[in-house]
Formats: sequence, C-alpha cells, structure tokens
Amino acid sequence: MIPIRFFIKLQIDYEREGLLLLGDHGRRILNELVEEQVLYKKCFSPRRFIVPNVLSDEDLKKINVPLMFLVGELEKLYSPRKAIERLKGLLPDVIAKSIPKASHCITRSQANLVNENIIDFIGD
Repeated sequence: MIPIRFFIKLQIDYEREGLLLLGDHGRRILNELVEEQVLYKKCFSPRRFIVPNVLSDEDLKKINVPLMFLVGELEKLYSPRKAIERLKGLLPDVIAKSIPKASHCITRSQANLVNENIIDFIGD
C-alpha cells in the first residue's frame, strides 16, 4: 500500500513548483494542502473524476458580461500564454492576466495579488 501522504504529494505535484518559489511560506502552503487532502480522503468516499469541458469559441463569444481571467504563470494543465491569447482573440474586452510565481491554485500561492486583481476588477 502506498503511504497516503506520499500519494497526495504526487497528486498535487503540479502546485509544487510555484509554491517552492515562495520559500518557507510556499512550503507551509504545500504542507497545508497535503493535510487537507489527507483529511478529505479520510472523510469522503472517492468519486469518479469528471474531465471538465473546454468551452468552444462559439460559447466564449456568447459571454456578454465583464470577464476577468487569472491564471498562474506556472500552470501545468494547459498553456497560460495560449489561454490568454485565445481569450483576448475572442473577447477583446476581457481582462486576462498571468499571475507570477503561481501554478494551478493561484488563490493559495498568490492570494494577495489575486485579491488585489479581483478588487480592482469589481471596482471598475
């Protein structure tokens, strides 16, 4: 049997690079993520993973409200640059930004920067 903490660290490996750039603070966040996942595994039964759908260009063009897209510059699941380029090409008024030193979970690794962007966006 694989030790649960080892397995969970493998699961969140895509977060590690960005978090480790933050030094001790990033290591604390990584350890918190591991502990949360351990608790989750103990308390909830596993569910089948559902792969999210990617919105088509036609679906994206139908968005007619102010939109902000924030992505970690170290995102591993897809190319942040390509995602931003695609959105800006389809929605000229979109605010799309890459968050430095952040991977998938930008609200953990760069919470203050994400919050500032959201507050600025809502305030406009």
